[in-house]
Amino acid sequence: MEDSNIFLALICLALAVSVASVTLTKGKVFAPLREKVKGWSSWWGELINCPYCISHWFALALVLVYRPITVQSGFIILDLIVTALVVVALAAFSSGLILRAFGPTPQNQ
Repeated sequence: MEDSNIFLALICLALAVSVASVTLTKGKVFAPLREKVKGWSSWWGELINCPYCISHWFALALVLVYRPITVQSGFIILDLIVTALVVVALAAFSSGLILRAFGPTPQNQ
């Protein structure tokens, strides 16, 4: 894969991870699911309420499916983990922008 194609793939994966993690952890539609999961386990409840935490799992899943490689160390598992962490970093930046833009606004006093 060319460097420009890898960069584009990382951006697309990061945006998908960002939107999916923010939607699942903050969207009103998934509030009942989050409450149910929180009732099962406090660990899972924390995971499903944290966009950054859940983004690691989304990124890992997408990287395992699409397999973009950012570094080539000779160890495919290490290469995929590094790529997933790059996707998480880009997704965290994107999620921050999304949450800032669409998050709750301060009420006028």
